[in-house]
Amino acid sequence: MNGVPEGVTNLNLIYLIFVFDTAVSYFNSYYRTLLISDQKKYKDISIQAGVMLAISIIQIILIYTTRNYLFYLAAQIIGTITTNLLASMVAKKEYPYLKETDAKKLDDGTFKEIKRNVVAMVFHKVGSIIRDSTDNLLISKYIRVAVTGIYSNYSMITKALTSLITQVFGSVLSSVGNLHATRDDKAQKEVFYNINFMNFWIAAFCACCFGVLSNTFILVISDESYLLDMFTVILITLRFYLDIMRKTPWMFCEAAGIYWKGKTKPIWEVVINLVVSLALVKIMGLPGIFLGTIITIVVVDLPMEPYLAFKYVLKGGLLKYYTKYAIYLGVTALMFGVTYYACSLVPMFRKRSIHFYIKNNSCNDNNKCSNNNNNV
Repeated sequence: MNGVPEGVTNLNLIYLIFVFDTAVSYFNSYYRTLLISDQKKYKDISIQAGVMLAISIIQIILIYTTRNYLFYLAAQIIGTITTNLLASMVAKKEYPYLKETDAKKLDDGTFKEIKRNVVAMVFHKVGSIIRDSTDNLLISKYIRVAVTGIYSNYSMITKALTSLITQVFGSVLSSVGNLHATRDDKAQKEVFYNINFMNFWIAAFCACCFGVLSNTFILVISDESYLLDMFTVILITLRFYLDIMRKTPWMFCEAAGIYWKGKTKPIWEVVINLVVSLALVKIMGLPGIFLGTIITIVVVDLPMEPYLAFKYVLKGGLLKYYTKYAIYLGVTALMFGVTYYACSLVPMFRKRSIHFYIKNNSCNDNNKCSNNNNNV
């Protein structure tokens, strides 16, 4: 088979096992959802952590003794099934009414509302995936495939940070939903701005660390040929910061279940990001792709998500949010400048900073962009 490394066998079977593992992860998953919704996510996490630890030990033993990757994957499937089974057992113990068989059917109005919000939620998820995947596709098409590998070092860091931050905000999502159901608008706004302030400091701290230290970190694990120029790094940093700052308003939208109200947002995200990035990559090269994503966030996400949160959940006060947002952005920019200057005084950082490469992106007659690395 073309493209398959020598010695790799059963590739189709391996693919089917991964598909099956993904499919079985949905079996009994609604029990886990119930635990999370009732602000008992810690129990779900405890189950996952325990099963993951046990399965990891089993996988290590299997790989060491059998050298068979299929056994490794089979253990992974067993872990997925076990996690959901244990979660269902805990949920049934916590909520005895789940064992009752005389449950009433949902009324048509409630069922319709749930159905269209689920459809809209899937639409939002798909739109986010397409938008986030556009950058790599455009880099491969209009720059070079090798540059995609260089950028992957940076995206690996931002994705790891985003995943960690998402876990933090995901842990309070059910609490925000409970707040929306039980408290008045004033109490919700107070909590919103407290979470938003925490959101700002997390985003600002992570963005400053990434923007200032990412090139130095990559120099530690590789060499200068894997560096992007500082202007591109700043654009990646700004995109990361703007994405993290979206979490508070969108979390309140999710907690209130108003996906359907913003059903057109994913369409605008995908279309504007693709059109603007295509236009800018031919003018600016690699930085144009990231600038296109930033423009999409500013034009689509920044207006729509706070608007939905304040209109349908918090009931007014949008101007105050944007005022605070502007202040936070200014403080972050100041923090970045001060941090970069302070780090530049460190001999090791200054020495490595000299080796920053600048990618001069130019387009030929066929609109194919190339990267020429010139040492500073």
